[in-house]
Amino acid sequence: MMLIERLYTDDKDAVWHGVIDRLKGRGTRTVQPLYVSDLKGQKYLSVVFHTDVIDDCAMFLVDNVAICRNVNDTQTIMLLKPVFLPMPGDRPKDLERYSLYIKVNPKHYPSVYNEILHHEFEVNCFPNYVAYAFGDYDILATFLARDLDAIKGYVKAHLKSLSGVDGVIINKIRRTELLTSKATWRENQRSLLYIPPWLSKKMDDHYLYDIDPPSEEYMGLTGAMTDEL
Repeated sequence: MMLIERLYTDDKDAVWHGVIDRLKGRGTRTVQPLYVSDLKGQKYLSVVFHTDVIDDCAMFLVDNVAICRNVNDTQTIMLLKPVFLPMPGDRPKDLERYSLYIKVNPKHYPSVYNEILHHEFEVNCFPNYVAYAFGDYDILATFLARDLDAIKGYVKAHLKSLSGVDGVIINKIRRTELLTSKATWRENQRSLLYIPPWLSKKMDDHYLYDIDPPSEEYMGLTGAMTDEL
């Protein structure tokens, strides 16, 4: 199971460093902090966890996350049916990362979720992660795109036109830092990998797609991972 713990704060830099100091490389047998992200314009940081025992995760959050200095409030979001998608092998190397918050009418949950998964994407704008996150918004998707205009174009053409989509918020991901080892992160990605049928055919034809992309490129990391983790 994956979940997001949002840490609301007036001092994101202080909480950012506090999360890294307290959580990096310090998972337990049943709770693993994966990474922390900072969305431009939002007053919170998002810490993503994988857990096998939800009660253990609750205690881990209480003991290690909520008590970080300068945290004013918290919010826990369960991620349901999360999947990672392969990246085009011929993608540009300077893509930006965006998080989409999608509000959907309940009877259209499956059709919108599946449209994101099965739309034949291009190298300049494509999804890499999708999950249900019922609450303030219903579907969370992470995209890599050439720039803001590219992701806005995708949203207008392929999301806002769908039946049941009531709204889409585009958030640029400002920075992300891995909190676990490269090996654990890759294992988590691969365990949730989904290859759409159209993409499977192209992979069979030796069309170049990465099912295990470099973690540094995916996250836009700068010095975030060390060999000893």
